[in-house]
Amino acid sequence: MVHESNSKALPQLHTFVSGFCEATDVCRRSVLANAFGEGNEFVPEKHCNQMCDVCLKDVTVHVSVNCTTIALYVLDVLIVLKEEAIKLDVTFSQLVDAARGVGTSWKSISTNTSKKGSIESLKGAAKRIPSMKKMEWEALTMAMLLQGFLIEGFVSTAYSFTSYMRVNLNARENLIRGDRVFIMQQEKKEEKKEKNKKKGGKKKKVSASSSSSSSSSLIPKVVASKKSNVGEKRKRKPPVVVIIDSSDEDDFD
Repeated sequence: MVHESNSKALPQLHTFVSGFCEATDVCRRSVLANAFGEGNEFVPEKHCNQMCDVCLKDVTVHVSVNCTTIALYVLDVLIVLKEEAIKLDVTFSQLVDAARGVGTSWKSISTNTSKKGSIESLKGAAKRIPSMKKMEWEALTMAMLLQGFLIEGFVSTAYSFTSYMRVNLNARENLIRGDRVFIMQQEKKEEKKEKNKKKGGKKKKVSASSSSSSSSSLIPKVVASKKSNVGEKRKRKPPVVVIIDSSDEDDFD
């Protein structure tokens, strides 16, 4: 089992996750082979045979972005939660929600009336952080964990085994001094716009064809049905009623 008492297992797990899930230049199957001790005998050209996205060169192009300011903000959120005894044990998802500005933990920070410098600076930093989606916050926090800015601490009970987030104080000091930066790989925005344009063009073509087909098929039917109804009304004549009086039967003889 992977836990903090095993000093080798946890770094190996983080290396595997970063290589298999986030790397864009290493064969996925070679990462699996290394995890099972068969990396020396694995040849991607022979054994993978273009069965992963990296070998197929179907990987989304990413660019390196300096997210040091956001990383320091996430670390400060975790520090304030513990120093103010708001939340001593913070899970991964709870840290993501607090950094996003949602959840009970962040509500306790935002509604805190004390004029402590750490809380006031954190509130001010939250206003300067760019808005991101939850998935982007999760990716950023996971990258911080894999790069060693966050540390996993484990608490086990008779019923559960849970990991909690801790701050790597040495890594934080390196970020503050500028000795180290937090780099994150993000997808190129230009490619997203091109994909959206292509999708939008396809949708427009479909809608145009569907509208033309509907207009050509439905409208003539409605007009024809109206004409047929008008013709039927014109052809109809009032019925002829003949009244025979029984008293004039002799006249017919």
